[in-house]
Amino acid sequence: MRIAEVVYPLPLDGYDYEVPEPLAKRVVPGARVSAPFGARAAAQGVVFSVREGESAKALKPILARLDPEPLLSLEHIEFARWLSRQYCAPLGEALKALLPSSLLQARRDVGLARAAAAWAGRRFAPAAAQARFTLTP
Repeated sequence: MRIAEVVYPLPLDGYDYEVPEPLAKRVVPGARVSAPFGARAAAQGVVFSVREGESAKALKPILARLDPEPLLSLEHIEFARWLSRQYCAPLGEALKALLPSSLLQARRDVGLARAAAAWAGRRFAPAAAQARFTLTP
C-alpha cells in the first residue's frame, strides 16, 4: 500500500493517507491534494512524502490531486522541514509560510480562464447609470 504524508496549512503536523491505485502515479511530494480531514468531507493539503508500507490503523484515502504540476519542489519541502525543526513549529505553520494563503484556499474548479469567462459574461448597467462623477478639464 502507498502511504502519503499530507500537511495542511494549520498548526499541526502531517497526517498519513492511503493513495488509491488510480492516483498512485499522480500523488507525488509537493502535489496539492484533496483529502477528508476531521468533520470536513474534503480539505486541501500538500503531500510532503510518499512511501510504501502498511499501517497499523485504517487510513482514509486521498480523494483527488488538484493541480497538474506539484506546487512545491523537494527543496521547498526540505526547507519547510528545516523551518519546523529550527523554530519548533508544526509543519503546517511552515507550509503557511511558504505559500500564499489564497493559493491553498482556491477551489480547483475555479481557474483564471473560468473567472475571466465569468467576468466577461456579466451584465452591466447602462453607461448613464454607472456614471456618478463627472471629470472636468
